[in-house]
Amino acid sequence: MTIRRLFWYALIGTNLLAALLVTLPAFYQGRRILLGHIETQLHQRARQLAQQIDMTLFERLVNMATWSRLRIMEELRAGDVDKRLSVFLRDLRRGYGGVYRLLAAADLDDRIVAASDPHWLGRRLSWQPGRRRFVVGGRTVEVLPSPAFDGLVFRSQIVDALGAPMGWLYAVVDWQALRQFLLQSTEAQASQIALLADAEGRVLAASRAAAENLPLTRLLKPLGQAGLHRFTLEGEVRVLTGSAHTEGWKGVPGLGWQVVLMVPAAEILAPLQRLWLSLAALLLAVLGASAVLSYVLANRIAAPLTRLTGFVRRYREGQALAVPEVHGSR
Repeated sequence: MTIRRLFWYALIGTNLLAALLVTLPAFYQGRRILLGHIETQLHQRARQLAQQIDMTLFERLVNMATWSRLRIMEELRAGDVDKRLSVFLRDLRRGYGGVYRLLAAADLDDRIVAASDPHWLGRRLSWQPGRRRFVVGGRTVEVLPSPAFDGLVFRSQIVDALGAPMGWLYAVVDWQALRQFLLQSTEAQASQIALLADAEGRVLAASRAAAENLPLTRLLKPLGQAGLHRFTLEGEVRVLTGSAHTEGWKGVPGLGWQVVLMVPAAEILAPLQRLWLSLAALLLAVLGASAVLSYVLANRIAAPLTRLTGFVRRYREGQALAVPEVHGSR
C-alpha cells in the first residue's frame, strides 16, 4: 500500500468515525426522548380517562343511594298495584338519555315488581357472586359487571321508614356509555386503541369491539423496552402503551380497573425514520466531500515523501544526484 493511499484511508476513516460519533448518539438520544415524551402523554391521557370513568361510576353510586331511599319506593310493599313506581323508573331512565339500560325494583325474593321496561315484570334476577360493595351516603351499593346484560349492574337495598328491608333497587348501566369514553379518546387518531380491563385483566370495553372479553395477557406482550409492547388481535403490531388505574372519586374507592391506551410504534417512529434517512443522506454527502478533501490532503502530505523516497532509491543505485528541494504541507 502506498503512502498516499494510506493517508487517504486514514483521513476518510477519521472523518467517518467523527461523523458517526456525532450522528448516532444524537439519533438514539432523540429516539429515546421522543418515546419517553409520548409515553408520558399516553399515561396522562389514561389517567384523565380513568378519572372520567371514576366520576361516572361515582354518579351512578350516588343515584342508587339516593333513589333507594325515596318514599315512592314503598310502593314495592303493595306490589306497585297502581304502577306509580314503574312510571317513575321509566321516566328516570328516559331522563338519563339511555345511560341506564334497565331500572327495576324487586322484592326480597328478587322477583321484579316494578321496572322501566314492562317486559321484565314478574321475572327474577339472579345475583351472582364477585360483586363489590360501596357505602355512599350511608347506603350500601353493590356493583357487578354482567356479560349477560352487556353492562354494569348496581344493586341497593330498599328499606321502609323503620329500616326493615322491603326489596332491592337494580340498575343496569349500558357498557356503551363507557365505550363512548374510549372512542372519544381515540377519535383524533383512528390507529390508536383504548382498552378498559377489570382487576383480573379481562377486557370489559374497548375502542375495537373484537378486543372485548379477552385477557390483556393475550393481547399485550412486553418487548423488553419500557412502554413498548406487542399487540396481537388482527395481526401483530408493535405499540407504545400508557396505562392508569381507576382510583375512585371523593373518598369512594375505585373498582381496580385499568385503562390502557396504545399507539402503533411505526406511527410514532415514522418522523424518526425520515430523520434517519436525512441524516444518512447528509452522512453520504459529508463522506463524499471528505473523500475528495482527503485525496487532496493525502497528495499534499505524500508528494514530498514520495520525491524523497525516489531520491533515496536512486542514490542507493549509485546515481550522483543533488539533494532535491522538497516543499510540502507542514
